[in-house]
Amino acid sequence: MNRYLSDMHIRAYRGLRDVRISNIGNINVIVGDNNSGKTSVLEAIRISCLPHNINNIAYVARQRDVASPFFYRASSYGSLLSALVKRGDQYYLDIEAFIKDEVSSIKLNGHVERTILNPDEMEALSSNQKRNMPSEEIDVLTGEIYSVFPQQNRQLEFYEREVSYFEFHKYKRIQGTLSRSSSIKYISPIDHITSNFPLPSIRQKDAYYYTIELLKLFDPDVVDVRIDVDDDTNKRVMFIENKRNGFIPLSSYGDGTKKVVLFASTIASMDGGILLIDEFESSIHTKAMDNVFKFLIEVCQRNHIQLFLTTHSQEALDKIIQCCQGRSNLLKIIMLDNDSDRTYARVIDGQKAFNLRFRNNAELR
Repeated sequence: MNRYLSDMHIRAYRGLRDVRISNIGNINVIVGDNNSGKTSVLEAIRISCLPHNINNIAYVARQRDVASPFFYRASSYGSLLSALVKRGDQYYLDIEAFIKDEVSSIKLNGHVERTILNPDEMEALSSNQKRNMPSEEIDVLTGEIYSVFPQQNRQLEFYEREVSYFEFHKYKRIQGTLSRSSSIKYISPIDHITSNFPLPSIRQKDAYYYTIELLKLFDPDVVDVRIDVDDDTNKRVMFIENKRNGFIPLSSYGDGTKKVVLFASTIASMDGGILLIDEFESSIHTKAMDNVFKFLIEVCQRNHIQLFLTTHSQEALDKIIQCCQGRSNLLKIIMLDNDSDRTYARVIDGQKAFNLRFRNNAELR
């Protein structure tokens, strides 16, 4: 398994201030209290590992809102502002990472000003947007992004160095380049519910075998999976064949089954790179955790994927630590803690984590 990301310094992003995470491993589990910054660290990794433009930053910030009820959702503009650090009338973002031992850094410096949309932007608005605009004068976040990219890193599609100027407002559509990157993938706690995963990849040989292998951990009677067009909806649907009940649509199964199918299809779509899984343990029953953990670890090793997980569960963390026994050099536990001023990160290896948990009965959350 390759280590794409080895160190990070998050100087300013959301609630994270001057956070250093060093000696990152092949398998990394991020733990901490609620609002300690676990998901923010995953977002910072995504931002540092993608082409540094305002659309990608806004896209990453916006994904937290996808699961919210419509009347709770912020606009893309509001989500972006909430992800930046505000000092006076200035907005900042500052992240540095070492990827394949080369520096990747992004610094954003911006401010909000009043401006009038140009004619082309006005023409692109929907009739509903035009009708609800209080005036043609709107708030716009404007500023500069300073980027440094690894020069030799073809796998993660970086460029060398640039300064870009941006404007972003609530009527701007996000047109990021996230979909073009197969080297970093993120799985949210609700992606398996929203069916936000690539069903076509199940046709790939690896995806097919991974999916069958994982599903058998839940039900040994599973014999096949296929994608077919549903007669009623005329949409492509995944079916799981069971010895007892024949072919049943994936939508009829529980969240745990859907989640492992998502794992399988995502891993199969990657050729190396970084996989980020937020709240890994959600929807997976305790009895299945050992097998699912072992599968993830083995397949990520086989496919040269660096793995980052977050969890709220001490039980899930214990199972990961136990699954990595004998391979403790692969595992790092990243413990986050914060006070009113800053967040602290402590990184320990798998063997130390095992000793702390199972010999000293120490808390690692």
